[in-house]
Amino acid sequence: MFKIKNKWVVLLGALLAQISIGSIYSWSLFNAPIAEAYGLDIDQVVTTFLIAIFFFAFATLVSGPMNTKKGPKLTALVGVALYSGGVFLSAFATTPAMFYLTYGVISGLGVGFVYVVPLATLVKWFPSKKGTFTGISVGTFAAGSIFFKFIIQYFLDQGANTPELIQSTFLKLSLVYIVLGG
Repeated sequence: MFKIKNKWVVLLGALLAQISIGSIYSWSLFNAPIAEAYGLDIDQVVTTFLIAIFFFAFATLVSGPMNTKKGPKLTALVGVALYSGGVFLSAFATTPAMFYLTYGVISGLGVGFVYVVPLATLVKWFPSKKGTFTGISVGTFAAGSIFFKFIIQYFLDQGANTPELIQSTFLKLSLVYIVLGG
């Protein structure tokens, strides 16, 4: 395995990962299409986001120590696998409980595992500018919702709100997240 020696490559990788997981804040774009496609009450769909945010926060309690003990590569790998895997599995969800598990729990955990890695890593690679690069990392995470708003909306605008459209959107997004996060 190769060792990265250029801190700017590390920065680029960290920011791509943050943009990817920042897309979690674009969940509201799915509320109406999923409710319509599956005949669900919109409150049931909205609850998916609440669960995802809870598990995001919970995962940081585990991923922080894991990052310290096992290193950023393994922690990020676990996070990317959970996040993109949860989104992939969401393509096959048809009930609120399935969305709660796939996107809420699995993807939410993935965000928490990935989130801590860029923060901790950038502080180590840029020790004289810790605050600057922590701010850049957190800001990039937030910008992920803006960036992915356009991508998700583009995918959802490809047809009527049907289960097939929702499935296609989640499958495409899972691939994008693997590429950006990996």
